[in-house]
Amino acid sequence: MKSILIGTLAAILAAGAQSNEAERQLKAAMNAELMNGDIKTAIKQYGEIAAKYKNDRAVAAMALVRMAEAYQKMGDAEASQVYERVLREFADQKAAVMIARTRLGGHQKPETRVSTRQIWTGAQVAYYAANSPDGRLLSFVDQKTGNLAVHDLTSGVDRPLTGKSGWSESDEFAEYSTFSPDGKRVAYAWSSKGRYEVRVAAVEPGGPHPRILYANDDMEWIAPTDWSADGQWIAVNLERNDGATQIGLVNVANGALSVLTSVEWSPSSKMYFSPDSRYLALSKPDREGSLQRDVYVMAIDGSREIPAVVHPANDLAVGWSPDGKNLLFSSDRKGPTGIYAIAFEDGRPIGNPRQLHSDIGQGRTIGITRSGTLFFALLPGSRDLLTATVDFAAGRAIKPPTPAAHQFVGTNYQPDWSQDGRYLSYSSYGQRIRTVLKILDAQTGDTRELAPALRQFNFARWSPDGGSFVAQGTDMKGRQGVFWIDAKTAEIEALEFSTPGGNMGIPQWSPDGRKVYFIRRPDSSGNDATLVERDLSTGIDRELLSHAAIYWFSPAPDGKSLVTDAVIPPGKDRAISIVSTEGGAPRDLLRPGAGFQVPYWTPDGRLILLRKSGDLWAIQPAGGEPRKIDLGATRILDFRVHPDGRQIAFMTRNDTPQEVWAMENMSLVLAAKK
Repeated sequence: MKSILIGTLAAILAAGAQSNEAERQLKAAMNAELMNGDIKTAIKQYGEIAAKYKNDRAVAAMALVRMAEAYQKMGDAEASQVYERVLREFADQKAAVMIARTRLGGHQKPETRVSTRQIWTGAQVAYYAANSPDGRLLSFVDQKTGNLAVHDLTSGVDRPLTGKSGWSESDEFAEYSTFSPDGKRVAYAWSSKGRYEVRVAAVEPGGPHPRILYANDDMEWIAPTDWSADGQWIAVNLERNDGATQIGLVNVANGALSVLTSVEWSPSSKMYFSPDSRYLALSKPDREGSLQRDVYVMAIDGSREIPAVVHPANDLAVGWSPDGKNLLFSSDRKGPTGIYAIAFEDGRPIGNPRQLHSDIGQGRTIGITRSGTLFFALLPGSRDLLTATVDFAAGRAIKPPTPAAHQFVGTNYQPDWSQDGRYLSYSSYGQRIRTVLKILDAQTGDTRELAPALRQFNFARWSPDGGSFVAQGTDMKGRQGVFWIDAKTAEIEALEFSTPGGNMGIPQWSPDGRKVYFIRRPDSSGNDATLVERDLSTGIDRELLSHAAIYWFSPAPDGKSLVTDAVIPPGKDRAISIVSTEGGAPRDLLRPGAGFQVPYWTPDGRLILLRKSGDLWAIQPAGGEPRKIDLGATRILDFRVHPDGRQIAFMTRNDTPQEVWAMENMSLVLAAKK
């Protein structure tokens, strides 16, 4: 009914309103009701509009319908009388009459369930969004510039709060943010010259310039997640240079940090102050390496930590009801991710959780307004990890793509199969501080998680014996290089660190597991790179390709050659070439500049797969014309073929606009008797 009402209102205003002022006032009243949660003010405004514009029957009738809707939210019987007035006085207004009859004919009681509605569609809202307390603004990171910006949900206007002109100016950028309780300031993380800071900016134009509230050279990363209602504290997750992760409070007055606790595993990315500013709700793993989180409540003086929601499901803190009597959380305990509430009194949870909404899809919660509206974003995901069954000879999928992972969709990427085909690994950043490595058991369907002690890593590849991975990454001391990762314990060992200013790239195993190949780049330009073969038993390196710009490579299953995507002198364009591990000049497989990238040998050695313009192609190693493979998906990124030669795991890019939704009536539902 909500969507019908909004659509009908738009039609009425477009067709029947005689005055722009009438339309403006009606929209202002709806804003007071729906955005600010000020229902009493909205009722008064609706009544004034109906009286003032009684000759504009379309506007007057819709103002009365809105007034009745508002009364219903309050549980006031006056709603029925207003609906009856619409039927009695505005019989010629069919849309308004239809709504009134539906309400009266169904003998509806005041709204006793939560409702959801879309409030914004855009490409910008993502992981770092926050809402103002009145629900009028959303802060977000402008991906085009790195600036922190706000989106006005009333006007639809975006406005930057920080002053970068673009990425060409600097590589600084904003991340997590949170509004002050009066909505006049925003605290946010800012990455500047290799370190993170907590800064504060004014929301309205003409205010003070952003200022640094907290910075420390011993800190690797920090994320402000909530601002206490009394205005004194900002809750932060932080990670120190030695890898220690902590939960703390930053004093708004003087910028001093108080560490509440050090955590053994990465804390949640979101924490929430209770309305009385005495407690902090957060989510933590139930045990080391677990995918599941439980919800805890910590006293802000650090005196105690209370298990609030302990359950085998994945439970994440969402916030508090405005009166502080309920702690809200999301959970997949019934399958889909729903929203739940558990009563909270005298510093402890009471009774069993109550489900408020059964399914928010793959949504990520943003925050709760002071009127009790929960904002959440439906994120289609910048990356989707899929699997499909393919007939490579026919050049098409015979089983359409399906999601490979069902948790944190849109944050999973870089798949790889174990050589026995039982396990699919992939990287995931989910709702965590650091990327983790997930391992899906194809036989049991279970997924386990590895969290190596690395700040970040990419392209983790299974060893042939299934006991370890190699990956490029950065350790806790900021050293970039190639690392070995134990597949059971997540223990790491550096195979080689890059030189200052340089980096190491995309390590790969030889088929027999005795060697590792990787790219060694002496500087950030990457134009003078070397493709190296490291003999693991002797530690001796051999250069297979040098003084080249190497973008990608893949070893052949027989170990006798590699296929590369590189600019190899004296050539000047990127080319797909075959490089022998036994020496000799590279052989171009496709003409330079043909636009093909990311070559990858299939496990049987019969084909080399490539990517071009987001599609998958195949070519025989001996040469010839490439053939397009129809996977039933586009914008293909990384991909790996199962050892059976039929299944493929691949990553796609999805730029579908993201949606922000509002979940309303939660306070009324919580106040209603069960």
